[in-house]
Amino acid sequence: MEDSAIRKGVKARHVKTYVKRFLHQKGLRKTFRVLVNGSQLTIQELEREEEEKKGEEKKEKEKEKEVSKKEEEAVSKKEEAEEEGKEEEMKMKKEAPPAPEKKVGGEVKKEKEKEKEKTKAKAKAKAKSAPKGKKKSEKKS
Repeated sequence: MEDSAIRKGVKARHVKTYVKRFLHQKGLRKTFRVLVNGSQLTIQELEREEEEKKGEEKKEKEKEKEVSKKEEEAVSKKEEAEEEGKEEEMKMKKEAPPAPEKKVGGEVKKEKEKEKEKTKAKAKAKAKSAPKGKKKSEKKS
């Protein structure tokens, strides 16, 4: 077998595709450029890598600063909320609500009777709204 026989089956364009896929899987796709010129395949390393690293480092530092500021604000808000809650509790304890008025035995019975009447009225309304016709048990026979 000759080398030329093997090369006929594989084109440089296909190799380029697989090289790019490999670089992407390894996370190096942004750092290299793959070029095809005829049957020649060239891989160039991009110079942007150093500039991008510096930019990424600056972005990371800024993010860390923002996160630390947010954490400090959250802690201060929690402390303020706790202080306000304690103050409200103290006020509530000082200003105890007045005791509810006691009802006479006759008034309690009247209220219970009214509630029963309301529930009966609701039950009647539901019964009236029910569809008319034969019941399921009557249809089967």
